[in-house]
Amino acid sequence: MLLSRTKFNPERSTAPSVLVKGVLQNLHAKLLTKNFASSAIHDAKLKIEKPKNNRLYDYKINFTFTINQLKYNIVRFTMNM
Repeated sequence: MLLSRTKFNPERSTAPSVLVKGVLQNLHAKLLTKNFASSAIHDAKLKIEKPKNNRLYDYKINFTFTINQLKYNIVRFTMNM
């Protein structure tokens, strides 16, 4: 019983907001960021797959790193506008 209380604690919720607008804003921001990252990864894969150079394994792009770099660059780009 102690384990179930420590796993879910409504007072320590990780939700960004209690209001519906805040939750929806966070959801839309995550969807937009993941769509941008997927598009960037798709474009990068098209450029990578052309020269194979007899590799043993295919190159795999790190999705988490891409999202982190994308978040940083989007903020930097909007600050320069």
